[in-house]
Amino acid sequence: MKETEIHAPYIHKLVDLAKSARIDLSSEQIENLTTITEFNIAARYDAVKHDFREKATKEYVEKYFLISEQIYLWLKEKLCQ
Repeated sequence: MKETEIHAPYIHKLVDLAKSARIDLSSEQIENLTTITEFNIAARYDAVKHDFREKATKEYVEKYFLISEQIYLWLKEKLCQ
């Protein structure tokens, strides 16, 4: 909203949210945000949840936790400029 003065759309696609906020992302950030968006799983799909639990090893979770933290800090810095 700081950049566009328009409320963010009610979506969960992080890359689309960044685009609507006019935030330029690197190709690596786009790739990471696309993967992180997959973490938003509709609760009614048991097979999808099961598949994600299989994929979410400790190493996988730690990797994307650190990536999420880095993106958060980068966005926070951009917001304070």
